[in-house]
Amino acid sequence: MFHDIFGHIPLLTNPIFSEFVRAFGKLGKLFIHEKEKLLQLQRLYWFTIEFGVIKEKGVYKPYGAGIISSFGETNQIYNQEANFFPFKLETILNKPFRTDLMQDDYFVIDSLTQLFESLQEVKRLFTEKVLV
Repeated sequence: MFHDIFGHIPLLTNPIFSEFVRAFGKLGKLFIHEKEKLLQLQRLYWFTIEFGVIKEKGVYKPYGAGIISSFGETNQIYNQEANFFPFKLETILNKPFRTDLMQDDYFVIDSLTQLFESLQEVKRLFTEKVLV
């Protein structure tokens, strides 16, 4: 319950992030019968909604609920004790993750607008079958 209330709910009050989550759900529904694409969407969810990082004024800040609701993950971000990579969809969509360990790798967005706009690219990649 702490994870949801402290991690997810505050960010859902941001209109851009809220639209991202809504559009993400619609994308999932569109590809509900395509197992590999759903796995890729699961990875995108993991590295954004759960373990997303944004860089503001040169500082890495967590926005993902999995980070925000974890003392260890939050400290790892602020102490820069992890690997920070640019937000690249093809990398994220194909990167496996583990749920039983603290994360070592984070993908960094420049803005919530960038995150929202990335879904159009995901849809294009899925529709044009660029990603399998």
